[in-house]
Amino acid sequence: MAETGPNIVLFSTTRTNEREQKFNWVGPIVPTRVVLLAKKSNSIAISNPSDIKKYVIGAITDDIGDQLVQEAGVSASSIKHVPKAESLAKMLDAGRIKLWAYEENVARWFIKKEGLNNNNFEVVYTLKESDLYYAFSKDIGIDKQQRLQKAIDEVKDSDEFAKIKSKYL
Repeated sequence: MAETGPNIVLFSTTRTNEREQKFNWVGPIVPTRVVLLAKKSNSIAISNPSDIKKYVIGAITDDIGDQLVQEAGVSASSIKHVPKAESLAKMLDAGRIKLWAYEENVARWFIKKEGLNNNNFEVVYTLKESDLYYAFSKDIGIDKQQRLQKAIDEVKDSDEFAKIKSKYL
């Protein structure tokens, strides 16, 4: 929807080369890491992208995690797609998937939200480090984008930004 508009803003979106021309960008908001999470008890070690292919991976269709594991050469049959991150947290905990490809901070928030213990999970591989942005459909006027950029910059320069981050991250 954000690619075609009208008047759509996505919060928050990982800025990638593939997405660069599709949207107008406001930010960065915060740094991000798209990772593969595993249960610590499984003792999974991944040293290069080819190791990823050995495991069943959970992802949300067309999410950045899904895109990155496919770029790493993981076959579609090894990726379990679900529509909600909550389901992936539960599937990882239950052993129905061995890896979860998702943004680290948001994944940890969903793990906590589902009543699971974040200490039982670990990052075993980083797929991408980047920044999160607001992605605006191309039809939205530059004045609105500039106002939001100014507000982001003001908040980031204040003590309020640390309070916001600590609440969610």
